[in-house]
Amino acid sequence: MADAQVPTSAVKVSIVVISKDEPALSDTLDLLGDQIGKIDGLRPDEAEILVVDASSGRLDAIRAAHPTVRWIDFERPEGVRISIPTSGIGACTMRRAKSSCSPTVVVFQNPDG
Repeated sequence: MADAQVPTSAVKVSIVVISKDEPALSDTLDLLGDQIGKIDGLRPDEAEILVVDASSGRLDAIRAAHPTVRWIDFERPEGVRISIPTSGIGACTMRRAKSSCSPTVVVFQNPDG
């Protein structure tokens, strides 16, 4: 599925949610969308939500229900036992976050706590 189209120059805030088979991900995305709408001085086109997902398509229904969320399908590198290694996730996602091109805020949210 293609990323939702957000103009790169407009994005000031990127929120990254790391997920693997998280059943409450839909609720999290709904709440994040609501909170973004409450930030004074921030237009909806100035924020993006990215999901880095290691669920191998098992959350496609959640993806389809949130068309404005950008989805990054994480594929575990060969020989690595951890599904989403924290050391590499930041660099990979920062390259994909549209806000990384200008002075911005990037927030990582790991549902495991």
